[in-house]
Amino acid sequence: ARRKFLRAESTELSQISSLVTHYALAYPEKAFQLRTSAGDLINVPPAGSLRDRVFQLLGQDLLDDIVEFGPIEKQMEVRLPVDGNAEPATLHMKGFISRPQIQKLNRNSIYLFVNRRMVRDKVLLHAIQDAYRNLMPAHCFPVALLFLDLPHSEVDVNVQDRKSTRLNSSHANISYAVFCLKK
Repeated sequence: ARRKFLRAESTELSQISSLVTHYALAYPEKAFQLRTSAGDLINVPPAGSLRDRVFQLLGQDLLDDIVEFGPIEKQMEVRLPVDGNAEPATLHMKGFISRPQIQKLNRNSIYLFVNRRMVRDKVLLHAIQDAYRNLMPAHCFPVALLFLDLPHSEVDVNVQDRKSTRLNSSHANISYAVFCLKK
C-alpha cells in the first residue's frame, strides 16, 4: 500500500542521504555509513569534534568558507504549562555560519538541530535569513549549521505533519539570539 507513495529511486535516495548527513552531523562521535549498489555514499568514522565531522561530510572547501561560533549562552524565561509562571532557563548555541559571499540557491545547506535532533522550523529559518538580509540578495541562502540546546519543555517532538520537531513558546528569545550571530 505504501509503494504508491514512493517517489523515484533517486529522490528517495537523496532524502535518505540528507537524513543520514543530518544525523552524522548531530552525532560526530558515531560512525555512519550509507551504501547503495553503486558503492558508499557516506562512510565516516567517529570524529573527534564537530569541525572534523563537517570536514568529513562537507569537505575542506566548505569548511574554509564557514566560521565556527560558540558556545554561546543566553538566559531566557520559560513559561511553565501548569501555572504559567516564568522560570529562568539557558539557551546554548553553537555551530558554523558562512560568510555573506557564500550563497546557495535553496535552503538545503541550512542544518538546524535542537537538543541534537534535526528540526524544520520556519521561525529559525527566518531568523537566519534576517541576519543576512542586507548582506545577501533576495532568494539566496547562507550555509548554516546551528545547534541549540534548550530545556525539553520548550520542544515539541510529537509533531505529526512530518514527524519533525518544533519549538514552543520561546521563539522570540531564540530568534533574537540567532539574529545576533551576525555581529
